[in-house]
Amino acid sequence: MKKLVLFTMVFLLISLSLFSIAEDQKLLDRQTNGLAPHREYFNTNKKTDTDQYRDPDFEGYAYNAYDPSSTYAEGPIYFAGSDPSSITLLAPTQSTDFIAGACWLADEETWYGTQYGGGLYSIDHTNGNMTYIGNTAVGFQGIEYDDASGIMYATDGTSLYTLDWTTGASTLIGSHNIGDTMIGIAGDGEGNLYGVSVSFTAISPLYSIDPATGNATSIGSTGGQLLYAQDLAFDKDNGILYSAAYFGDGTPPGLYEIDTGTGAMTGWGDFPGGMEVSGFAIPYTLAEPGAPAAPSDLVVLPDDMGGLSVDLSWTNPDLTFDGDPLTELMEMRVYRNDVLVYTDDSPTIGGASAWTDNTVSPAGMYNYAVRGYNSDGEGPAASEEVWVGEDVPNIVTDLLGSDVSTRDLMAQLDWTNPTEGMHGGYFTGVTGYLIERINDGADFDIPGPVTQWVDDTITEVGIYQYSVTPYNNAGVGPIEFSNQFGVGITVIEIGNAETLDYQIPMNIWYQNSMVEVVYQKEWIGVGM
Repeated sequence: MKKLVLFTMVFLLISLSLFSIAEDQKLLDRQTNGLAPHREYFNTNKKTDTDQYRDPDFEGYAYNAYDPSSTYAEGPIYFAGSDPSSITLLAPTQSTDFIAGACWLADEETWYGTQYGGGLYSIDHTNGNMTYIGNTAVGFQGIEYDDASGIMYATDGTSLYTLDWTTGASTLIGSHNIGDTMIGIAGDGEGNLYGVSVSFTAISPLYSIDPATGNATSIGSTGGQLLYAQDLAFDKDNGILYSAAYFGDGTPPGLYEIDTGTGAMTGWGDFPGGMEVSGFAIPYTLAEPGAPAAPSDLVVLPDDMGGLSVDLSWTNPDLTFDGDPLTELMEMRVYRNDVLVYTDDSPTIGGASAWTDNTVSPAGMYNYAVRGYNSDGEGPAASEEVWVGEDVPNIVTDLLGSDVSTRDLMAQLDWTNPTEGMHGGYFTGVTGYLIERINDGADFDIPGPVTQWVDDTITEVGIYQYSVTPYNNAGVGPIEFSNQFGVGITVIEIGNAETLDYQIPMNIWYQNSMVEVVYQKEWIGVGM
């Protein structure tokens, strides 16, 4: 009886301790993408190499999430891109929490913002009045409207969603597959979506985000340790990505330009008083009223046997951007990744057009945009992104690790191979796998295709986890992580997902091992 009471007391003490840790973790999670602690800042002149850059030429609308100087109330703000140190407060906030992400929708000339923790608003850029649209059910860190597809995208920090801006309803697309929290997203309006993440320790990269899957791919380092509330916005009239950036290393927050090719950031000026700026949006125009409307019926077909060619077809516009009958169409232009690759200088208004691109190299993801042109300028684009050439493998599925130890310690991995390419392109199969044992970083290059592998190099009893990355001649696919499982020990899980969820390793050869070692799930495999 005494032993039972003692065990119960030990278990309760452990549970209370881990509950405290869990509550601390919740606070930590909010701090990475929420409001920063109070700091004192002194403005600095960030502009460097001014001969190589022109001043940002835009009107910026954003949200003052927190002003440590207490000069400005929380709420919607305005600033000129050429002078981010001069802020105009449009109105005190009408939301119950700060606006985390925002975007501009040119067709409606409307500024939309999502509240931290959930909720969608439209914001009047003339007076700051905020109109609640609906519950998003998910707390979104960033949103962006893609003009080419007519889709509004949103990120909750871990995954990409579509967002209905008339109701607030959202639909999950897929995971970003990154370790840190995606804090903001922005796009060029032609199908290209970008994002940055926040971290307490890591230098933040710029990511390209696949709108079809949500998967994020690092483009390059921004050079800054981004942290807390902030946002991205794209100047679509000039093709430049900007960040209302906040840093975890003491660098004053301010306006930055981000190179979408490398990820490098260039500072243009500090926000006043260390202001934490989020909900960032830049107005833009799609085209002049008399310019051609977007072409219709665009079809972009890469070679179905993995060749490096693409067939395009479309119908030329017969209306102006303003909706009047089109009387002048001087050119139809085709852009590949924003580079002009074909011009039809004698198009027929409303006629069918086609062109084959035989100059693609190397294999990869390409965005094709087709625009009409007349004396009023270029019209909006019809665009589509496709993978050209042999595709890399998609992710392995059903990855399961298990203990198959006999006299020697051994772990077995089983999985199901992908049957299609990661980007929906021509796919010939998997030729191998890069496997990492997470605990100690041991790497294994395994020829394929196989669906099972045994690690017989384990020397210590413990809890293990593995990652598997398939590859073929085209490159590597996305990484997948196995479950966490014991090798040489029995793992017993108690509790449930709605409260606390622990794993207690128990080795029957060691006295009282069940009450001597308790791991919280989040700690498993991170150096304990």
